[in-house]
Amino acid sequence: MKKRVTISIAILVVISFIIIILYTKKESELKNDSAGWLTTESTVVSSQLRRKWDKNSGSPAVRYWFEIGYRYEVKGQTYTGNRYRFHGDPVFKNKSAAETLLADYPPGKKILIYYKPDNPQESVVLR
Repeated sequence: MKKRVTISIAILVVISFIIIILYTKKESELKNDSAGWLTTESTVVSSQLRRKWDKNSGSPAVRYWFEIGYRYEVKGQTYTGNRYRFHGDPVFKNKSAAETLLADYPPGKKILIYYKPDNPQESVVLR
């Protein structure tokens, strides 16, 4: 029974690593490709901070995740996006630093975003 549990855990760990590698590879490819992306005006629809406990940092600590939602139009088609940057949303240890970023993106604000010309659903605020 112990051997079966150990094998199951090992399989889950391997699968997790594969998922992380594939995600990182995709984000890296998009970031490299984004040098040729176009810009368009977008409207911030939502921005917020998520407060979460980070138990993986050596000692439990609060972290603040910045999340954004925006709407934009390309060739008469409306799209929505939520990618602020490649490789995940910004994470802060300091609440005031997180709030400073949040204040830069209030709902209703017009911002420039980058989008992939041949697939406008792919977008990002910072590249």
